[in-house]
Amino acid sequence: MKRRRVLVVEGDMSRASILTQMLKKEGLDHFWVTSTTSALEMAEYHEHFDVLLAGLSLPEKAGEHADPYAGYNLAIKIRQEIPDIKIVFHSTTIDVPTARGLLPTGLRAPVYFLPKQFLSRDLRKAINR
Repeated sequence: MKRRRVLVVEGDMSRASILTQMLKKEGLDHFWVTSTTSALEMAEYHEHFDVLLAGLSLPEKAGEHADPYAGYNLAIKIRQEIPDIKIVFHSTTIDVPTARGLLPTGLRAPVYFLPKQFLSRDLRKAINR
């Protein structure tokens, strides 16, 4: 069976380290970028990804302050490049019901949200749904 490829978009290095360790433990191929610009470049020019794992609040470019809606905007743009990509969001500041309520109408299902404090098994479930 083909291994799933996960594009991780996370501007915070410590959170990115935790996420990539979880993905490695699950045996998933993953690529980490720090900004929405880098993620779009990866999706457009480089690799095919099965899953986008992104924070809701992300910087547009490395070193910039995070935009609270950048994750949603990124997901809409990535779906234009990779229509069948699964979207998994995480947030350390917004709970799942609030995140779902903020979901833009331009972002179609399937979209999954991880709780604030999630475990490796929660991540595995979201990716394998």
